[in-house]
Amino acid sequence: MSTYAPPEKTSTMADAARSTTRTKRYRAKKTFDDIDRQDFRNEVFATLRDYFKASIDELNSIEGFKGRFADMKDGAFTCSVVNVAHDRGTAHITVHPGGDRHLGDIYWSNSANAAANTSNGQFSIEQDDYEMHLVDHDYGRGGDDDKLTPRQAAERLWERFIDEAGISHD
Repeated sequence: MSTYAPPEKTSTMADAARSTTRTKRYRAKKTFDDIDRQDFRNEVFATLRDYFKASIDELNSIEGFKGRFADMKDGAFTCSVVNVAHDRGTAHITVHPGGDRHLGDIYWSNSANAAANTSNGQFSIEQDDYEMHLVDHDYGRGGDDDKLTPRQAAERLWERFIDEAGISHD
């Protein structure tokens, strides 16, 4: 008399069973108020400030580049970079914590120590049903509809800034 034994589970059968088990990510809809917006604006500005300050410090450690970071009285900061090897390798930027709907939530001018009433671009704070994010409005280059995190906004603005001085990095 013979007995039936089911086939052993092979790794392909086990993999198939695992692939049908999904990891779910649940998110709750949220309404954002003015204080949430202010807190997010403060977080964004602090991220931009810290990113630019650290990047200027890094740039100063590389031969052929010079940079300066300075806080301004009105809460803004200003930066300048020089690419010694490039004939017109100088760039300036001033970044202001906004809140003014006309100039933007965070806005910048492509000049050193720029007045608070000037702007070459802005990040606006927008939201969907789940989170706040930034949208880029660069007046000279055109913006896009990307939903940016504070870190992504800092990286994008830094890249544009140093590009003006003929500097790039990976």
